[in-house]
Amino acid sequence: KESKQQRTMDSQHFEDFESSPATEADSKTDQYFSSYGEELADLPESKPEDDVVILEDSGPSITSTSKSPEVSQKHVKSEQKKAKNKQKKYRKKESKKGSQVPKDNRKGKQFRDSKKRGPKRNDKRNDKHAPKSSPKEEFEEGAEGVIEQLLLENIERNHEDRRRRKNKKRSENKKGKKGKDSKVMHAEGGRKPAPTDKKHGKNQNASRKRQPSFVPKSVSKGNKKRDWPVWKRSEWKSRLQNQVLEGRLRVDKKGEVIIYGQLCTFLPTDKSFPKMMIRKSALQKNQSQPLPTEIFKVMVKTWPLWSKNPHCTKAKKGAKVSDKKQGDTARNGEMNEVRNSLNQKAESRVTEKTADVIEKSSARNTRIPSTNKAEDISQPREKNKRPAKLEKSCASNVGTPSKSRGESSTGTPERKEKKRREVWKKHMLPEDVAKSKDLILGEIRVNGKNSRRAYVSRGEGLRDILIDGHSRRNRAIHGDTVAVKLLQSDSKESKSNSDDEGQSPLGEVVAIMKAGDKRDGLVTGTLTGAARDGVVDFSKDKVCRFIPLDKRLPVGLVGRSRWPVEFMEEMKKKNSVEKEKEKKMSGGIPEDAPTYIYAVKFQDWELHQRMPFVDLKQKIGMTGNIKAETHAILTECDVDYDFDGKFEEDCIACLKPFEQKESKKGNWEIPQAEINRRVDLRHKRITTIDPTTARDLDDAISIDKVKGKNGVFRVGVHIADVTYFLEPNSALDEEAKHRATTIYLVQKSLPMLPRLLSENLCSLAPKVDRLAFSCFFTMSATGQLLPEPKPWFGRTVIRTCCQLDYKTAQKLVDTDLNNVVDSKEFYEEMEMPERMVPISGVSLKDVTRDLKLFTKIAMMRRRSRFNTGAVTLNRAKVGFALDENQLPYEMFEYKRGHSNKMIEEYMLLANLLVAEKLRSVFPEGSLLRMQPDPDKNQLLQMQELMKALGHPIQVSSGKELHDSMEKLDKKSVNGVNLRAFAEMLLTKPMKLAMYVCSSQDSSCKHYALNFDSYTHFTSPIRRYVDVIVHRQLAHAIIKAPNDTYITEDVKKPTAKSTEPPVSTLYNRSTIEDIADTCNQRKMNAKQASEMSSRVYLALCLRTKPLISKAAIIDMGYKSFKVLIHNLGMDRQIYVQDIKAAEAYVVNKQGEKIDEKNESKIPKIERFLQIVWNAGDKPIRVGLLEPLTVKLTAKMAPPPIDMRVSVIRDDSEITKNDLEVTEGDESKEEVAPKKEEKKVEALKRSTSLASDPGDLYGNDY
Repeated sequence: KESKQQRTMDSQHFEDFESSPATEADSKTDQYFSSYGEELADLPESKPEDDVVILEDSGPSITSTSKSPEVSQKHVKSEQKKAKNKQKKYRKKESKKGSQVPKDNRKGKQFRDSKKRGPKRNDKRNDKHAPKSSPKEEFEEGAEGVIEQLLLENIERNHEDRRRRKNKKRSENKKGKKGKDSKVMHAEGGRKPAPTDKKHGKNQNASRKRQPSFVPKSVSKGNKKRDWPVWKRSEWKSRLQNQVLEGRLRVDKKGEVIIYGQLCTFLPTDKSFPKMMIRKSALQKNQSQPLPTEIFKVMVKTWPLWSKNPHCTKAKKGAKVSDKKQGDTARNGEMNEVRNSLNQKAESRVTEKTADVIEKSSARNTRIPSTNKAEDISQPREKNKRPAKLEKSCASNVGTPSKSRGESSTGTPERKEKKRREVWKKHMLPEDVAKSKDLILGEIRVNGKNSRRAYVSRGEGLRDILIDGHSRRNRAIHGDTVAVKLLQSDSKESKSNSDDEGQSPLGEVVAIMKAGDKRDGLVTGTLTGAARDGVVDFSKDKVCRFIPLDKRLPVGLVGRSRWPVEFMEEMKKKNSVEKEKEKKMSGGIPEDAPTYIYAVKFQDWELHQRMPFVDLKQKIGMTGNIKAETHAILTECDVDYDFDGKFEEDCIACLKPFEQKESKKGNWEIPQAEINRRVDLRHKRITTIDPTTARDLDDAISIDKVKGKNGVFRVGVHIADVTYFLEPNSALDEEAKHRATTIYLVQKSLPMLPRLLSENLCSLAPKVDRLAFSCFFTMSATGQLLPEPKPWFGRTVIRTCCQLDYKTAQKLVDTDLNNVVDSKEFYEEMEMPERMVPISGVSLKDVTRDLKLFTKIAMMRRRSRFNTGAVTLNRAKVGFALDENQLPYEMFEYKRGHSNKMIEEYMLLANLLVAEKLRSVFPEGSLLRMQPDPDKNQLLQMQELMKALGHPIQVSSGKELHDSMEKLDKKSVNGVNLRAFAEMLLTKPMKLAMYVCSSQDSSCKHYALNFDSYTHFTSPIRRYVDVIVHRQLAHAIIKAPNDTYITEDVKKPTAKSTEPPVSTLYNRSTIEDIADTCNQRKMNAKQASEMSSRVYLALCLRTKPLISKAAIIDMGYKSFKVLIHNLGMDRQIYVQDIKAAEAYVVNKQGEKIDEKNESKIPKIERFLQIVWNAGDKPIRVGLLEPLTVKLTAKMAPPPIDMRVSVIRDDSEITKNDLEVTEGDESKEEVAPKKEEKKVEALKRSTSLASDPGDLYGNDY
């Protein structure tokens, strides 16, 4: 141990040395150290010397630059001994940890920032994965790292000395203490960790470490950090200009966009890019249009001198987001250029200064210790040997960053990919699938009620392949076209396919051949925590779950960096609520039920991912909100155009020639030249009959007696001539083709054509001239279609006499003809507004006479059609009465009368005759509509069930099936109509109708209608197929002209009609493409209508739960299905959801049914057994036996729907419980207290959320 006197002498000696005059070399060295990193260009120059000493060392080493030759050799030896002891400790640590570099425990702010940016390319000290190198290699890595290391070690030494003086105990126990006279520096590879303030836990030297000026850093003010970096103006051209980025506008806590004058702040999704500014005018077409709050794309344009941030504008449609790697590469190149320019200027000066420092150290006879060899710097070196090769190494290391472990060739940090365990099997390649003969291709269909089960069709007459379990589905999503491998021999299954007792063969997906719409399109759903209870642990969870509203789709994952702010706030609120606290209920809805709906897109599903990741595209709104729910419905149904039905400017420009400006009255008038080319029917008594709220009136009817023939009538069906206004291949025509159909929701509709056409120019409104495409045919009084005179098709001009609705038309049919008078009192009695009153010159009695004649012929025609094999499904429909805010306050069962069926019959006849005309002219290219025969196996299963219930039916033909249904219509069991029960079962084997291109080799029969040829001709305003059929019919008339007879008393055209354009003479491939598009769009529109009805039903039940009678129509061992015949709906109820003491499914003997014995017990012998309270007598309910159910709204978890609960007959029924209102004769006591006229008007204003031609499955 050193004595106190010796320590005093050493410190005094060091102070004398500090006060001694410095040499010239010392002053230059100090000048360089003080000016490093700030004024490199102003450093003095000096010539490098050859006596540069570098000692190689595998561990920590010490470089001494003592300034006095009087330093004692004893002190140097003590320092060398200490260094060796440290080296031994270092080797012990290294042997435990491997070759890892000791972790740096500095926690300073600048050090943390540098960690975020990653390691420097030419500084291995910041790279954890860099291999250990010798002092020589470390010195050769660049002058910048050497000088910076010397500075840091000098600072660390000063802090270490201060701590030693303060801590007396530590200084007494330590041996070989260091004094101020020891100017020992550690080499880079073995340097000590930075000193840490134990009291505050902060790095004392972090504030002194200088960051390079060329690295964009996250600027901090106070304790607030900016999420987006601040860039220099010199960098933006190479990185940002003309780049397409994705992001959103900055909003406040209320969700409103923050506006600074005329500018808004754009926040890129990728936070490596800076914030930008965008003008309001670039986002708004007019001031009334709201600013977007969802994610959109922009293009970076300029950076004005007066602005702190770059400026951008909205990107064009279809613009692709710039690749992030391109920007990173450009950034890395720019940083390297700056680094090169700085180091090249300082290279020679750094070399000279470093050599000069070591030269002076050598002059003072200071020795540098080494673990391998202690080389004496006083010995002369060979002249030809350059020990360090400083100039070459500096140039190579500074100009091109060294590629160390963990770095890519560009110098950027590269994460070493870990081999993750694959949880899925690899898919086969398409070429391998093509070679295999054992695989089956088909579209996969996932069961929405049991997502573990999926099916792939094998063709007509064969059972579908069952894909049981998620592992066998192998990442396939509903709607994908997949290749399936059978898991068992198909030889046995082929026999059982034609047998009812056979089961579906099992299979597994081995390849995905074509992605479905759900994989590539937007999917709506909600976010919840990754845990089973949905709670988020913000300290651990790195992902959250995305739950699609469509239960057929897989659950997705969202990374924490992509979590929306609304979701995190919602999760924090849920976490703050005590789990034990009972939730309050209001109308059957928990208070915390509403949650946000998001639209996402699936990412690629990798082999190691159990669930796919999704990209959040937009926030839609809260569940239960009409606008948000409607937005989610349309997004889910792949509606990729304006949700309000608006059209682009290029589409509207196609209608400029027909704008309302040519007439003094303000309405467009038909040119006289066009009238001369058409048959004039404006003097005929033509009537429209449509729903009350209809504004797109596209069909009308007329009837005339054929002179000279008793009981023979010429019926005319007149359809709006849309093709006159819709130019082929125009922008509007392409948009109509894309939309394909009008979508009908409860509160609104999304038209296929602009409202200027659908509700004005093409609508067959009364008292105005309109262009039409007419079809005339001859019928007898008994409803038979007569061959002579033959049908006639052609373009006409009409003027309807009145616009009736179904209810008023039925009233007139039921009224005695002698009581019908043209008076104001009679109009008020019949509740006929002005639009229903006939025009001048037409008597209401004549209109009533026509309606009675129409109805008589149509009912006879309908009877004969069903006698020949037609089938119809009369399922109930539910309508809603809406208030001023489009919210439902009442629901009722919609029933139709003879007027509905009358219009249906004439539209079906017109479609039939047009299809026969087209097929006779274009046998290989007509656009037709067909419906395949129902599944025979399922029909036979239905027949067996009905036979077991004691009500046998025949299913061998359509006529036998219809006759059986008519017999069941007069029977009921326990209040359940047997026909309604049978029709519910019949929906399973029945197949959907579809559009096809005609062919002579294949059948185009429509099963339900029993027509050999059928098409859609009567609704061109709401269906694009009808537009194509009109164009094909125009060519067919020219190739096969009509007979001269049209109808009685007509004005024939005085000018030659124009020929249709050649471009509308479509080939087979075009017709097939149009048919496929229209099939898909029609299915999406039907799905949207059903989902809209479901939402409105839930909102109606939200305030008024309903108690009703239901009947069991299907029975499993875990669940059963009930029919609520008043609503025309069936719902599945799980046994475990019944709130009773005991509930399970048993057989006749009372034995519980499970998965082992389920297949052995027929459904007719299964019973639902319920024990409401312990000790009560069990109650058994079988098929077709009644249950009492309560209907409430299910708002959480989304999607909102109707919840059906089984209750006791006498438990929850009160006077306030509602019953479904039947028909238009609603019970007034169930409606809110409003005026009767207002309630009736609101009922009329509602929609059934269904295509008028698809009501009851009649397909017209």
